[in-house]
Amino acid sequence: MAEIVPTDRPIAKFSMQFIEAWLDRWEPWITAQIPVPLVTLTAARIEAETALTPADERAATLALAELFRWARLFGLKLDDLEATAREFREALADLPADLLTQAIGMIRRTWHYPSLPLPGDLRRQVTDELARRRMLATKLRQAEARRREQADLPPKASPGKMPEAWERLTRSNEPTTAAPPGPTSPDI
Repeated sequence: MAEIVPTDRPIAKFSMQFIEAWLDRWEPWITAQIPVPLVTLTAARIEAETALTPADERAATLALAELFRWARLFGLKLDDLEATAREFREALADLPADLLTQAIGMIRRTWHYPSLPLPGDLRRQVTDELARRRMLATKLRQAEARRREQADLPPKASPGKMPEAWERLTRSNEPTTAAPPGPTSPDI
């Protein structure tokens, strides 16, 4: 099972592997209690949504520059480099930077035609991984919403609101000092 984003944090990697394995079997219509803490689901959702963030202009330009450098090295025809780069960036605008880089690397290792690969050829290299990430993010949003319903909490936090969400969740899990309801007599 591939991880969402490269990480060298062993705990985060283990948590994501557990969540992904659990989500593979979970469907939104299953009404059983969700075994993953809400804080963990929220963090996983934010990480999954971050892994879907499209490459910024700089990252896309650097990745495509590597493709064009490789194409020139092998004598592939590049007429109007600026227009070609613009068309590639527009056609691949939704790809995250790591997937764009991965697609270019795969093309460099396997391309055998005497022409520049088209944007669709690059996209085809990472279609499955992009679909897996999208499905994971969707299921995490659904699981988080269900877990919030089970915990009777307000709607989810946005990626930029993680500190406030964490504070709210930890506050709601603090033990209370009030006596539990019911009889308090020692002889009962």
